[in-house]
Amino acid sequence: MPEPFGGETDAAIAEGVRIAGRALEAAGYEVEEIEPPMVFESYLAWTELMMTSLAVADRCSSDTRSGRSTFLGTHDDRISARHA
Repeated sequence: MPEPFGGETDAAIAEGVRIAGRALEAAGYEVEEIEPPMVFESYLAWTELMMTSLAVADRCSSDTRSGRSTFLGTHDDRISARHA
């Protein structure tokens, strides 16, 4: 797969992959230029995961700057709980 769907491949890299394929064919192997299954779907899932992760990190960062913790309450709440 020298040039996958949904991305860009440098022309020299794509040609290198094709040269390797021709060499394998010359050695007697059957070579087909195909798209692996679910490459685009994997890309979409990865993108969704990263965007969700960034949104959560941004939310936690905002809460930390304001003195709140999304998961543990405020800083003062945690101090009070330790000394209670």
